Amino acid sequence: FARVAEGWPATKDTVWAQWLLAEAIIYAVRDEVAGAPTTRLLPRSAFLNDSEAMFRRARIALLLITGLGLAAIIFAWSRELWGSAGAALSTALFCFDPNFIAHCGLVTTDAGVSLFMTASVYFFWRATRRRSLFNISGFAIFTALAAVTKFSSLLLAIIIPVLAIVAVRQRAIGVAHLFAIVLAALAVTVTVIWSVFEFRFDATHGLLPIRSLAKPGVFGSSLLFANDHRLLPQPYLFGLARMRADVARPSYLRGAKLEHPSRTYFLWTFLTKTPLPAIAAIVAALVVAIRKRPIGLAYLLIPAAIYFVVAIAAGLNIGHRHLLPMYPLLYVLCGILSVRWLIACVLSLVSCLVVFTPWDPMWGHHLSYFNELARGPRHGWEIVSDSNVDWGQDLPRLATWLRSHRVDEPVNFVYFGSADPQYYGIRYVNVGGGYVAADAVPADQVRAPGWLVISVTQYSGAAAPTAATWRVFAADHHARLVGRAGYSILIFRIDR
Repeated sequence: FARVAEGWPATKDTVWAQWLLAEAIIYAVRDEVAGAPTTRLLPRSAFLNDSEAMFRRARIALLLITGLGLAAIIFAWSRELWGSAGAALSTALFCFDPNFIAHCGLVTTDAGVSLFMTASVYFFWRATRRRSLFNISGFAIFTALAAVTKFSSLLLAIIIPVLAIVAVRQRAIGVAHLFAIVLAALAVTVTVIWSVFEFRFDATHGLLPIRSLAKPGVFGSSLLFANDHRLLPQPYLFGLARMRADVARPSYLRGAKLEHPSRTYFLWTFLTKTPLPAIAAIVAALVVAIRKRPIGLAYLLIPAAIYFVVAIAAGLNIGHRHLLPMYPLLYVLCGILSVRWLIACVLSLVSCLVVFTPWDPMWGHHLSYFNELARGPRHGWEIVSDSNVDWGQDLPRLATWLRSHRVDEPVNFVYFGSADPQYYGIRYVNVGGGYVAADAVPADQVRAPGWLVISVTQYSGAAAPTAATWRVFAADHHARLVGRAGYSILIFRIDR
């Protein structure tokens, strides 16, 4: 921590410094090896913490909360609408979705916000039908939990009013009762937000300058108003401002680096990252639902549609994971289909997960999943990269590959991830500035002959100054693709 504190002013960005702080917590080394070159082999004893154990405990906890929680909500909602067979189909679609298998076991907010937003809408639907303490409390609590999980949950501020209008038009609840329910949820949400920050307005003592980030407009003015009148904790408001500032990040789609958002990005991720049996079930369910118009349909379609439209309009094109909150609603909708769909979908989904093709096994590689339209996980990164396929998760597989091929020299590493390669016994030269906590060398200092190891996100150009940077580099140096670590790391051999 002392070393991070010394370098903190040099970052000139308190948000960027969070990565250095995380590295100090998870991959801190003992003082006697501090500053050791990345080309040196460090034993596990050189690290202060057992980071694998830390992640394993956290992932198990998240898996139990988000995985089982989402399965329970989907089953309960679908059973109330369509019966036990429909609930079984809805739950099967969720449980065999590679995207949820991957993200429910990660220490991130995507699966968590999916759970809490789905539960919020579910209990709101129940509360409009029966104003019990259980339903109203469930709506209020899950709305509050969503608000402190991820800022995308603010879409509930649009979704709930729209659903409230639907409820009033359907005469499911009176305006006075509806207003009381929403007001109770708002009060609980504000209280929970303040409690997360220990009821302190500025816990960072002015380190987070919200005024420099708040953009002109209604949203920015609202943030400044809330900040000036201390309606919410300052770090929470800063996070909202930071979220808005991040929407201009470049991305990658179908072989091209995008400096500006693409309106078709999430359509491509939906078509290539969703299992084909699930797509077929969703389309069939939409056709059946539009024809039958069952009660409660609006509470499934309206939130999913709003979320999808806003995701497209927001333009943060960095990952299919941003669509996850709409899938539980669509899977509940799929419960309207017949029992025959249940059998067909389960068999098809199992085949997608266990053996994608004889050459591209899928089990254990769920984050990198792509369906047949993308030609599987081996080629999916050619369409979209970043967190769609590559979050540095294959670093242990790279270490195994290097050991099995008896590579005992430092490799040139262009890495897209935040884990310390030395923790896994990888000796490397940090080329291109992939690992944030290690000094980088320019591309002209690549060790040749030698090994060139590149994450597919870097190779695709999504995180490079130009889209063809590393592909051109590999071609110019006659690099041969000799192996892969999972589906997210390419291993080249440079002979000259």
